[in-house]
Amino acid sequence: MTNCWSCGVELIFKQNTSLEHIIPDALGGMLTSYDLLCKWCNSRFGNGVDAGLIKQLEFYVQFINPRRDNPRDSKILGYDEEGNKRYARSGFQDYFPLLIRRNESEIFIYAKDKEENDRLLKIKMNELDKKGIKYKTGQGKMDQTRFMVYPSPNKYHNFLRVPTLKGLAKIAVNYHIHTGGHINQLAQLVSALKDGNDVFPQTIGRLYNPIVPLFLPDDTEISHTIYLKGDPNKGVFFAYVELLNFYSALFIIDMNYSEEYFEKIYCFDLVNERVVKRDIAYSRPRTFFIDFPHITLGAGKGFSSERLDRFLRVINLEENREVFMNRYNK
Repeated sequence: MTNCWSCGVELIFKQNTSLEHIIPDALGGMLTSYDLLCKWCNSRFGNGVDAGLIKQLEFYVQFINPRRDNPRDSKILGYDEEGNKRYARSGFQDYFPLLIRRNESEIFIYAKDKEENDRLLKIKMNELDKKGIKYKTGQGKMDQTRFMVYPSPNKYHNFLRVPTLKGLAKIAVNYHIHTGGHINQLAQLVSALKDGNDVFPQTIGRLYNPIVPLFLPDDTEISHTIYLKGDPNKGVFFAYVELLNFYSALFIIDMNYSEEYFEKIYCFDLVNERVVKRDIAYSRPRTFFIDFPHITLGAGKGFSSERLDRFLRVINLEENREVFMNRYNK
């Protein structure tokens, strides 16, 4: 018998079960299970906890355009090399531009293909006709300008939002239970996920940018990583979740851990769409975890400019850009 880890109801296949993505589908998560949450809890977490995390990171995931169970329109708002605001598709190819001239001014409408181009043209023409505005239309030139985006996280996102941290915590809970862990070991973490507080307790988890990386990804890799470790010698059970190789958090699950030693590692490369066998050698003294809620070096900030810069370099590699464009054209 399997129960929903949130509300405890017995899960009955095809009656109240729901396909749960360990890492949200919108972020390219491929690992799934029917044995985690009931339909109601899955929907509740999806509209709250998952949505907060997706809102923060989907901008970056759109560049990769990973395969999803529920495909999403990958539209990116950014700036080209000349500083002009653009909408672009995955792989940075501009949307097809439709040009409407009105009273010596110009309106550009961007569409992803001719069908959408014609639909938007009809809508805009009807709108102008109703207002009695005279206009003439013209076809804009397909702009193949190389599209580069270097967003500033501080400008475009607030990475410290509570829903973001809760979304990362939910990934840790999902993966531990999916791999045979018991819900009773996660009592504090689950309680923090289910409450409506605006502040995630720092004694349980914080955004965390390791001073020394837990691992070094391959040169062309952009991946999601989940790392859980229980060490009875130190009496510590913790989880580390890293998305896109630049955004991460550490969760202290149990400071009185006395069961068997274990390590669980999951790493999925979004570029090459494969599970990566990863070795992680992460050893910290017990005092590190005791002090973690209060330290400032590396904690409280889930990303660094160096890690974000690496992400931007990797998505702009010619071989990767070709992969992303091929996905869009399928």
